Amino acid sequence: MKKESNTIQIHQFTPSMASGDSVSSAVLYIQSILIEFGFTSNIYVSRNDLDKNLKHDICHLEEYIQNENHILLYHHSIGHNSHDKIMQFKDKKILIYHNITPPHFFKNNPYIQNLCIQGREQLSSSASCFISAIGDSDYNCKELRYYNYKNPTTLPLLLDWEKQKKVTPNQELIKKYHNPYNIIFVGRVVQNKAQHQLVDVAYALKKKGLENFKIHIIGGASEHKYMQALQQYAKNLNILVEVTITGKVSQENLKAYYTLADLYLSLSEHEGFGMPLVEAMRHDVPVLSYNTGGVGSALPKESLLEKKSPDFIANKILAFQKDPYNRVQLIKKQRKKLMGFSSQNIKEKFAHYLNSTINTNIKYKAKKKSTKKTNYQIEGPFDSSYSLAIVNKTIANALHRYLKNSTVKLYSTEGDGDFIPNLKYLDDTTKKLALKSQENVDITIRNLYPPRTNAMKGYHKIIGPFGWEESKFPAQYVQWFNTKLTMIFAVSNYVKELLKNNGVSVPIYTTGNIVEDIIAINSSKLSFDLPQGVRLLHISSCFPRKGVDILIDTFELLSNKKEISLIIKTFQNPHNTVIEYLEKKNYKIESIYEENIYLYSKNAKKIVLINKDIPQSQLKYLYENSDILVAPSLGEGFGLPMAEAMLLDLPVVTTNYGGQIDFCTKKTSWLIDFDFAPSKTHLNLKNSVWVVPKKESLKMKIEEICNLSKKEIYKKTSKAKKYILKHYSSKKVSKKIVKAIKNYGRLQKDQKKKIGWISSYNTKCGVATYSDFIIENLNHLNITIFANYSKTIIDQNKEKNVVRCWNDRFDTTNQTLISNIIKGNFTHIVINFNFAFFSMKNLEEIINQLNKNNIKITIIFHSVKDVKIKGLESSLSWIKDSLAKVSNILVHTIEELNFFKKLGLLNTKLLPHGVKNRIDIKPKRQNKIKTISSYGFMLPHKGILDLIEAFAIVQKQFPYISLVLVNAVYPVKQSKEYLHSCKQRVKELNLSDKITFHSDFLSDKKSYELLDKTDLLVMPYHQTNESVSGAIRYAISTLNPVLCTKQAIFNDIKDIVHFIDGYNSNDIALSIIKLISNKELLYSKTKEQKLWIEENEWKNISLMVSNFLR
Repeated sequence: MKKESNTIQIHQFTPSMASGDSVSSAVLYIQSILIEFGFTSNIYVSRNDLDKNLKHDICHLEEYIQNENHILLYHHSIGHNSHDKIMQFKDKKILIYHNITPPHFFKNNPYIQNLCIQGREQLSSSASCFISAIGDSDYNCKELRYYNYKNPTTLPLLLDWEKQKKVTPNQELIKKYHNPYNIIFVGRVVQNKAQHQLVDVAYALKKKGLENFKIHIIGGASEHKYMQALQQYAKNLNILVEVTITGKVSQENLKAYYTLADLYLSLSEHEGFGMPLVEAMRHDVPVLSYNTGGVGSALPKESLLEKKSPDFIANKILAFQKDPYNRVQLIKKQRKKLMGFSSQNIKEKFAHYLNSTINTNIKYKAKKKSTKKTNYQIEGPFDSSYSLAIVNKTIANALHRYLKNSTVKLYSTEGDGDFIPNLKYLDDTTKKLALKSQENVDITIRNLYPPRTNAMKGYHKIIGPFGWEESKFPAQYVQWFNTKLTMIFAVSNYVKELLKNNGVSVPIYTTGNIVEDIIAINSSKLSFDLPQGVRLLHISSCFPRKGVDILIDTFELLSNKKEISLIIKTFQNPHNTVIEYLEKKNYKIESIYEENIYLYSKNAKKIVLINKDIPQSQLKYLYENSDILVAPSLGEGFGLPMAEAMLLDLPVVTTNYGGQIDFCTKKTSWLIDFDFAPSKTHLNLKNSVWVVPKKESLKMKIEEICNLSKKEIYKKTSKAKKYILKHYSSKKVSKKIVKAIKNYGRLQKDQKKKIGWISSYNTKCGVATYSDFIIENLNHLNITIFANYSKTIIDQNKEKNVVRCWNDRFDTTNQTLISNIIKGNFTHIVINFNFAFFSMKNLEEIINQLNKNNIKITIIFHSVKDVKIKGLESSLSWIKDSLAKVSNILVHTIEELNFFKKLGLLNTKLLPHGVKNRIDIKPKRQNKIKTISSYGFMLPHKGILDLIEAFAIVQKQFPYISLVLVNAVYPVKQSKEYLHSCKQRVKELNLSDKITFHSDFLSDKKSYELLDKTDLLVMPYHQTNESVSGAIRYAISTLNPVLCTKQAIFNDIKDIVHFIDGYNSNDIALSIIKLISNKELLYSKTKEQKLWIEENEWKNISLMVSNFLR
C-alpha cells in the first residue's frame, strides 16, 4: 500500500492502558494501522496510573484538542467518569465496543460491579453521540443494536500479530513443562472467567485416572479474594501438583505457555469476544470453550462446548487425547477461522469501513495468496555423521527435491532442546534449508533422541522416521506419543509392531530410511593403509546392543588359514566401551594412525579401531575397500550401515531379528541365529527383551562367505542392491511420507472388536484366578468368557457373560465351543492354554477352524514343556504348523520365547504374570521374626512336607517362631492325601501347637489377612512344568521377604526374592536361619520388590493384553 498523508486526524480514547490487557492491545494495534494508512493518531487516557511497561507515547485526556474535522475512536468496556465530558467533544466519534461484563458476576466486588452498571448506563444513553459503531464480535454488535446503535459493524481489531511474532518464548519454561499434558487458560482471575471450574475439571481428570497432566491458570487477579479462594480450593482437593496458578506473566512467558500447550480450555461464563482464544489458535493449540457470549464469533463450531459439568469436560478431554485425527481436523478448522483475523484482512476491512464512514480514500487491498503451499519443518540434529543427523538431512533434501507446492525447512533441535547447527559441516543445499525463514509450519516431522514431543508446530505433529531396538517402550514415551502426536513414521515394520505392542495408538506408517545418498558421494582415501587380506567391517555406535563384544569374540575364533582383519568404525560416547573390551581381551596397540585411530593386534589378529567421526567420503572408502559388513546386533531399529553396504555391493552378515529384517533376508544377506534374552541397556526397562546372536552361527556365516567365489557372492549382493534401490530411494521414501499424510483419515480407522476369552473361570484354579484378574482390568472391552463345565462355581454373580461349553483334554471334539465362537461373530479369541484343558488334537482343531473364519487368535501359554506321563503324552511340537497361524503366542518367560523359537515360531511375545498392587500396604521391618508362612495349593510339588521338616530344625534354635500354612486343597484326590501326610508328620514332630493349617479355598481378602501377619514367606517348590507361579505373587504383594527354591518357575522374580541353597529340609532350614539372623539381608530386596510390583501390577499386564488384541 502506498502511504499517503491525510488531513483528517484519527485519535483514540480508552480510560486506561495496561500491558497484556486485551483492550490496550487493540488500541495499540489500531494506532499502528492508522499510522500505516497515513493518519496522525494519538492515544488518550483519563487515568493517571499508567503501566510503566508500556513503551508508547500515551497522552492524558486533558491534553486533547477538540476538532470537528477529526475522528475520535472511543473504546468502551467499563464505566468511567470522563464519559459525559467526551460525549460533548466536537469531534466525530466512533464507538468501538469490547463488551461490558454483566454486573451480577461481581456481587462480591461492589467497586467493579458499580463500574459495570455505570458502563452499561453510559452505553445505553449515548447512541446519538456517535456517527458509527464497531463491535469486535457479532455478539457485541447484537448488544449495540439492542441499545439502538444503527448498523454496527463487526470488526475484530484485536492484536498486532506481526509484533507478537517478534516475542521470543521463554525456553526454560518450555523445558520445565515438556513432560506433562499441558492444558492452559489465559485471562484475568475473576469469577466470571470461572477458573474454579477448571480446578473441578482437574479433579475429575485425576479421579478418572489421567496421570501426568497440568492445568495452567494464567493471568493477573482482578479479584484477590477469588484468587486466594481458588488456591485454597485446589489445595483442599489435593491437586496443587496438577493445577498451577501463575498470576500475571511476561509476554515471553505467555508465548511460552501458548507454545507448550496441548489444549486450551475455557469455561468462562461470559466473553465479549475472547482474544486469548484467537491467540491460542494462532499457536495451533486445539481450543475447547464453553459457548457463551461472543465466543462463537472467535471459534469454529467444533471448538464449542454446550455443557460444562466437570465429568462432561473431563470425558471430552480424555476422548480428545485419544483421537489424533480429531486434533488434526480441529486445527485445520481453526486455521480456516483465523483467516478472517489475519492482519491483511483486518486492514482491508478497516480501510473499507473508514472509506465508507468518513469519506477517506485509503487504498488498501489484501494480497491474494497464491496456491496454498504445504510447509514442512524437519526437526532434529542434521550437522554431523550421527545416523540420526544423516537421516534428517536426507529426508529434508528429498522432500525439498520431490514435493511440488511445498516448502521445507531444517530446524536444529535435540532431546534437550534447540541448538545452533554447525553450518560448516553442511553442503550448500542443506545449508539453505537450515537458514530458510518459514513463517508458518503445517507439518512438523521431528527425529531426535531421546524423543521429545512438546512444542511442535503445525496441524500435523509427527515423530520419525523413528527407530527403537528393545521390546519394551517406556510408558512415559507412550503417553507423549498418544496425546501429543498425530502420526509416527517408523523406520521398519519391526518398530511399528513394537510400538503398537506397547500401546502406542496414533497411526503408524512404515516409511523406512533414505539410503541412496551415499552413491553420489566421491570416496576419499584414508591417511593410512588398511591391513591386507579379508577385511571385516563393522560400523556402529558400539552401544551394547550392537554386539561388538560378540563380534570380537567370534573374530578370535576364525581360522588363521586366511589373513583376516576387523575394522571397527565408531565414535566416542558414554555407552561405547570397545577400548576397554579390547584391553580386557589382551589386544595391544601396534600403531596410532591418527588421533583416535588405532591398530590393535593379538597374535596374528589385527583390529583397526576408528573411534571418531570421519567424512562421508572416507566412510564410503571403507565400504568399498572391505569384504564383509558384519552387524551382530542384539537389537536394531533399521540398520543404516547394512543398507548402505548392500547399496555398495558388500555382503552383509547380520542377526536374523530386528528392523533390518525388512531388507536383510535369506535372499539378500547371511543371517545369524540367536536366542532371546533380557535386554541390558541404560534405560533399565523391566521385562524388556532383545536377542543374543550365537557366536558359532556368526563364525559359520563369515567363513561361508570367505569360501565363496565372487560370482556366488554376487547372487545375493545383486538382489540386495536391487531391493534397496527399489524401496529406500529418496523418491520412494518421499512418496511414502506424502501418501501417509494424504491417507491419514484411512490410517485412523480401527476395527470394532468382539472378544472371546477361553479359560477356566470362577472356579478353584490358578488359571481361573489369572483370567479373573486380567478381565477385571479390561472392562472397556466387550468380552465373553467361554469356560469349562464345573460343579464348583465360586460366585454365581460372575456367570453373566460366561458360556460353559467344554470339559478338558479328554473331550473328543470342541465343536460346541467352536460353533459358539463362529456364530457369535467374534473378531478375536484369547485361549488360555494348559495341558489339562486341551489335547493337541483339540487345540489344533480350534486354531484351524477359527483361522479359516478369519478370527484372530491369541494364546496365553501357562505351560509349554512336553508332558511325558504315560497315557497323557503331549508336545506342542506336534502342532507347530497350526501354531504358526496364531496372531499372538503369549508366554510368561524368556525361556519360553526360546522354546517356541526352537520350533521355528517367532509370533511370540513376552507377557509377564501379573501381581496385585496393594497400594495401602507399606513395607514393615520386624526386630523379631515370629511367623513363617507358605501359600498355594496343597500339592506334593509345592514342598510343604519339606518345609515342615525344615521348620522342626528352625524351631530348635528359635522356639518362639510359628508356621502358618495357607495351602488350599486342590479338587483332586492327590491333594487331600498330601494334606493328610503333612498333618500326620506335624503330629509326629509334636509341633501341632506351632503349625497351623488353612486348607480351605479362601477369598483373597482372607488370604491376605493371614499372609500380612507373617514375617517371612517360604515357597520350597520341587520340579514343575508350570511356566511361572501365581501363588508366589500373593506372597510378593505382601511386601514381606520371600524365600524360594532355585526352580525355573521362579526365574522371572529372581531379583526380588531370596533363594534356598539346595532343596532338602536341611537346606531350607539353614537358609531360613541365615535370613532371620541377618535383618539387613532379610530386608535387602524390599525396595526392588515394591518397584517390581508397580511394574507388573494387573492393570499394566491387562493393558499389554489389550495392546496385543489388534
